[in-house]
Amino acid sequence: MTRSGAVPGRGSILGYLTTFDALYAAGRAVIALLCVVAAALALLSLLRPVAPAGLATRPVLPLAGALLLLVAAGLSVRDAWENAVIHAGDPIPQASWAWLAFDLLLPLLGLLLLRALAERDAALRDLARQAVTDPLTGLRNRRGFLAEAEVALARCARAGQAAAVVMVDLDRFKSINDRHGHPAGDAVLRATATSLRAGLRAGDLPGRLGGEEFVLLLPDADLAAAAATAERLRAALTQDVPHPGAGAVTASFGVAPVEAGALEAALAAADQALYRAKQGGRDRVELAGGPVLLEGAAA
Repeated sequence: MTRSGAVPGRGSILGYLTTFDALYAAGRAVIALLCVVAAALALLSLLRPVAPAGLATRPVLPLAGALLLLVAAGLSVRDAWENAVIHAGDPIPQASWAWLAFDLLLPLLGLLLLRALAERDAALRDLARQAVTDPLTGLRNRRGFLAEAEVALARCARAGQAAAVVMVDLDRFKSINDRHGHPAGDAVLRATATSLRAGLRAGDLPGRLGGEEFVLLLPDADLAAAAATAERLRAALTQDVPHPGAGAVTASFGVAPVEAGALEAALAAADQALYRAKQGGRDRVELAGGPVLLEGAAA
């Protein structure tokens, strides 16, 4: 029994390729291929980093989607084989054609889901970055600095290395905002962040605690090395950061040693040293629990 719409030459390859059997099989093959491609993309998406650990998500949807798409691909191949080969002499039911069109939506929906998941992951990465980054300077904010500093200090402890923290506070910054406006003050803060970054090593960690106050973690640096770094940064800052009016932008520095598990105590000690630097005339470096090590011209 021949199917309605079959053409002469059924026995030849060219004749078979012009039958509804071949058309149906080709449609099912396309669906199976799209399902396999979508499943592969879903599995590859698992290799992309989603977000830092605090916002990482479980790969349930990509795995489940890939499994369903592979099952759909297998069922589509099986249906094509049955209708176009095993039952080649029987007319293909109209419902099969309807399911063919409907099943084409499955890989398309899978690809749309992957796109939605990619956009979600990008949003999570952006949220994670914003949660630990100061939007004005691009440095780590207090939360980001504290979290990353603890990790760095744990590495130093395992390696038996010393470490130090440096508190940095711009001198008379309020007068810049008052006399020249907040946009000028923001420009000074951004330039300060740039100057600090440029003077640090690759493993050093800068951050902005708020206002005009910055903080630095210097792994593998004892107190003397950290004080020398602070003095170098102090001198560079005066040269690198333009003042919106007359004068120069200066900063006071407080330096303290730090160990793993004692970061808050070290920050408090560095802050006290910074206070003494302010009281001693500004534009200077002072050590926690000790005398002024280095100083520039009083500002």
